[in-house]
Amino acid sequence: MATSNNKKQMNESPFLPLEVFFNILLCLPAEFLFNCGRYVCKAWAQIIRDPIFIKSHVLMSKSGLLIQGRLPQNFLFVEIKDDKLQERHLKHNFPGMLLSGCRGLLLFYLPDPCKSAFRVLNPITMQEEILPFPFGTFRGDFRCYIVYISQTEEYKVICLYSKARPLNWDVWTLGIDREWRSFFAPTYDSEDILSSVSVAEVVYVTVKPTNIIAINLVIEKFGFIELSREILTLPYLCVDVKNTLSFLVKQGANACICVLRDLEKQELVKVCEIKDTFRGMDVSSDRFASIGWLENNWFYVFQRRLSGHLRNNRLEVYDQNIGKARA
Repeated sequence: MATSNNKKQMNESPFLPLEVFFNILLCLPAEFLFNCGRYVCKAWAQIIRDPIFIKSHVLMSKSGLLIQGRLPQNFLFVEIKDDKLQERHLKHNFPGMLLSGCRGLLLFYLPDPCKSAFRVLNPITMQEEILPFPFGTFRGDFRCYIVYISQTEEYKVICLYSKARPLNWDVWTLGIDREWRSFFAPTYDSEDILSSVSVAEVVYVTVKPTNIIAINLVIEKFGFIELSREILTLPYLCVDVKNTLSFLVKQGANACICVLRDLEKQELVKVCEIKDTFRGMDVSSDRFASIGWLENNWFYVFQRRLSGHLRNNRLEVYDQNIGKARA
């Protein structure tokens, strides 16, 4: 039978400096820390709850991509281990359709208006914040992103509305706002959003082939990027490659990923070419989806819809080491 002294010893950590435990715990997976590690002793629990530790653990964690499968509860987690791409199939009862993810938080959409909402979820702790439907979602199609603001250590959700005149969007700051805050570009009319992407703290929206609206979520203001037709072969999609605004451009049957290195000089640099990507298909957001990239000798992950049916989607990975894409 456990005595009171034994219980006391179980709640106390061994005689090691807290800095040592801090560094040891940084090396452990987040799932273990939340499910087991915080119950080991009071010292561990205190470290694991510390915001400084949480931030350090996020920064040290290896990047991965969470991709929703054909069924809502099926997910594929793609990560790099030993310089090789590894895939894990996950089955979780996550709420609805996955729209976006950023620094450990996931943004889901529930299409049923009666259940109201967008949901921001921490997949480790399963804690969530439910957001109501913004008014603009009922005007047509929409695109949403969750963005981390490093200066204030806040997360913001932005919802863009397609086929709206003028182009408008709503913003919600997690843990602070109780309603959506509306913004619009008063000098610009839009038929539709041709392409959009979230890069670091800025969301880029293409509404005309040579015009991109850049929405800075730090200061919550927007500006225009004017592109010369000479530097960009149309059509294209805006994509994020290594936290830089880039473009996926169709050149024949091949796809080229180009980085906008210098806006003033209109300098566009091709960083890779993926062969036979667009054989018999166009570059459009309903036929092609840029999912993301992974660090190290980088891998670029994208999805192609070979026909209109969801079952005909195909996930492909471009490996810069060999210069090829594989299904």
